Amino acid sequence: MRDPPDSACADRPYQTAVQIILGLSPQSAPFATQETDLNGNYRFMIPPGQYSVQAVGKNSFPACSTQEIAIEPAMIKTLNLVCDTGIR
Repeated sequence: MRDPPDSACADRPYQTAVQIILGLSPQSAPFATQETDLNGNYRFMIPPGQYSVQAVGKNSFPACSTQEIAIEPAMIKTLNLVCDTGIR
């Protein structure tokens, strides 16, 4: 990060594929995969359960975190994935 902050380096959406993995192991086969829109938004309709969610880009950067989420019946959840470009 720069001090003072540079507005040209502000957080921006990242367009990539996002996959849902049943259970909490990122090494498991994807349960569902879809592309985000231009604003980095995605939406899945999945049954209740424990899942891992990860962005799967074609390059090593940006590096995106894998998040765990528990889906309960009749609930809508929001999950923001964090990706690091390595640029400071």
